[in-house]
Amino acid sequence: MSILIGFLVWLVIYFAFEQTPTRTLELFKEGWSLYQALGHHNPIDKLLTYPKDLLVLLYTALFEYWPCYLMIVLGAGVGVAFNKVSNFPDAQRFWRLLIWSVVVLALVISFDDGLNVDVPDRFLTSPVEGRTRPYLAFELAWILLLGVLYLLGSFKIVSKLFYLDKTLLLFLFLLIAPVTGSFGTSNPVFNVIQFYAVPWFGAIFLLLTILIVRTGAGVGLMAVVVIGVSTYVCSHVVQGGTFAPAQLKPLSLYDQSVPTPVGNPAYILNLDAETSSVIQALSVAARANGFQPGDDIIAFREIPGLVYALGGRSPGHPVYPCCLSERANAYTRQALTFSYPARLKKSFVLLDVDPTLDIPSILGSVGINFPADYQVVARVNGLGRKFIMYRPK
Repeated sequence: MSILIGFLVWLVIYFAFEQTPTRTLELFKEGWSLYQALGHHNPIDKLLTYPKDLLVLLYTALFEYWPCYLMIVLGAGVGVAFNKVSNFPDAQRFWRLLIWSVVVLALVISFDDGLNVDVPDRFLTSPVEGRTRPYLAFELAWILLLGVLYLLGSFKIVSKLFYLDKTLLLFLFLLIAPVTGSFGTSNPVFNVIQFYAVPWFGAIFLLLTILIVRTGAGVGLMAVVVIGVSTYVCSHVVQGGTFAPAQLKPLSLYDQSVPTPVGNPAYILNLDAETSSVIQALSVAARANGFQPGDDIIAFREIPGLVYALGGRSPGHPVYPCCLSERANAYTRQALTFSYPARLKKSFVLLDVDPTLDIPSILGSVGINFPADYQVVARVNGLGRKFIMYRPK
């Protein structure tokens, strides 16, 4: 109830001070229409895609600790056998020992993947043999493992499993929240669920608390798991962000050493030498041809960061994909209509694709005569691409 009340209060504050319900609905309809053009958000397709992505994540989580599950099965079998022979008076002690053994084994299994983060295939997350990268399913793997330990212990130590009370409802909320937060993306769910995984840490903590209370495993178990899980996550956040940052592979942050003015207002950002060279060359050429910080740049394809670095603005929409498929072109045609035509016609145009491909027809859909009404002001090679900048004549 408190969660529901909190959400309703946030909703009232948002509609009162940030954006009216009418405007929110308008933007939702525009966004929905836009992503339908891209073709990645068709509800019928997602009815099949989302469950498939979740199964990949679930299988990865289960497979990661399969030796632990084998230990649980063998341990439970030994416990049952001893109990049948001698009524096993030390059943609780045996079960606590099994819990500790499983947890230690899980930490040992996670050690290598947690320590060696800088691997060439860190971002190759497409399923192989039905599984994605282990770090993407790490929190879920611990939830499943602790859940199985609790459920099996419930048969022997307490008379009932999770009962339908506030604890269960809270656990279900924490379990489902990252999943629902990941819906609505064109990426696989298992690629983005880590951005919403904070509630899963709460689920791990809740399971540990219940497991300790109902099995007498001791608060030391809480400390060991929390330290182990936190160390793994911190290692990936720190090492991943330093040695294998997204979109910079194979470079690391240590390669970002050239002070470069970017943005509007400009500030200094350390970049690698090649990226800095590209930005500086384009910036000098643009300013020599009348570009001022804050002016508009229509950039093809998917280079909004470069627009930002030059101190420009992308009119109407942050990014304009094109030339890979007709769906991408349809997306861009619709996105261009979000800006005023007069603003578009005064914009610089920046390309990292062949200007003779689909660019003339895309810009022509909003009344821009390209390239006839434009003049080339820069040609810059770098980052494995050829950038061309135009200004209106």
